[in-house]
Amino acid sequence: MRKNLTRISLISLFILLTTYQTNVQKIEKRKIFPIKKIVFLNNSILKKEDLLNKLDFLFNKNLLFADKKKIIRSLSEFDLISSAKIKKIYPSKLRITIQEKQIIALIFKDNKKFYMSEDGNLIKYFSAEYYNGLPNIFGNADQFYAFYNSLIKANFDISEIDSYYYFESNRWDVLMKNKDLIKLPGLNYQQSITNYKKIKDDLKFVNYKIFDYRIADQLILK
Repeated sequence: MRKNLTRISLISLFILLTTYQTNVQKIEKRKIFPIKKIVFLNNSILKKEDLLNKLDFLFNKNLLFADKKKIIRSLSEFDLISSAKIKKIYPSKLRITIQEKQIIALIFKDNKKFYMSEDGNLIKYFSAEYYNGLPNIFGNADQFYAFYNSLIKANFDISEIDSYYYFESNRWDVLMKNKDLIKLPGLNYQQSITNYKKIKDDLKFVNYKIFDYRIADQLILK
């Protein structure tokens, strides 16, 4: 008796699932809530045309069944996108809010040019006028992220930096846009950064272009 009930229950469940799947397929095929428009918000670098081309498979599909995870997977092919929020607006529109990564510098690695994002990731280079004037990193990209964060914590004016130079002795030089060259020590360079901030606008130092802090407790000016 129990075996018969179990068998009947399984058959009923199978019929229910099959019927549901068939109904879903019928609804998907019918022209109900066809996607006619995709709107992107907050994308200042990525071009709308490129984003639309990546999602062209969505047009005229049923908005009700638009798979948000599939959309996000497709958009993740753009290295510059850190996140995306998707909202269905019935009867026929998708609204996608893009969060782009903040680019902080340019770097050459393995003879290729990359952007470096604020979270330390490398992004394949592409031409964008918006990024003209970014500082260059010369040296070890892996060491840069920690160094950059230390400058941020010290409230250093990152926008005034022209280039970063890393040396195998585990120290950095920083070239400013005004051509000041700051030679930092390998250890305790935060103190040197703080000192440069204090004196850089002092008229007594206006004729100096090299600020050498490599020797502990000393500043050599040239």
